[in-house]
Amino acid sequence: MNIVLYSIDNAPKSTILSEILQLLKNGGAIPNLNSASILENCHNICYIKDNEEIASTGAIKFDRPDYRKGVFNKAGVGDVNTSYLELGYVATSYNHSRKGYAKAICHSIIQNFPLNNIFATTRTDNMGMQKILTELGFTIRGHSYKSTNGDYKINLLTKII
Repeated sequence: MNIVLYSIDNAPKSTILSEILQLLKNGGAIPNLNSASILENCHNICYIKDNEEIASTGAIKFDRPDYRKGVFNKAGVGDVNTSYLELGYVATSYNHSRKGYAKAICHSIIQNFPLNNIFATTRTDNMGMQKILTELGFTIRGHSYKSTNGDYKINLLTKII
């Protein structure tokens, strides 16, 4: 399995970024996403190719204090002033699900930021992602809250150093 990790200083070519963007849009959880917002929000972007197709992707996002505080407050978690990076934009194409790619992506990203607190959010009905995150040392924090992007609830998970 070949995992490619890009820093924003070495951003992927526009064709790769377009494929990543399409994979994320196909997942449906991130409205109004575009290439520019991916690049301005992310510290690193990671992807796996399988048969010349982007099979899975994920990223570590910069700490955005106002956004983080909003998420933590909605979940009823009090440590809103602690700095966290965000693990996000994790998606695997339907054709490549259940191959361990999402876990490999998350593991690779986390290994590159061993000295940082990291948080992630996921739908409460996404048991696969919750399992991956807990296996990688994340803990569900607070209570689930209603998403502003659809009719579903969100869980907050953190990995604290």
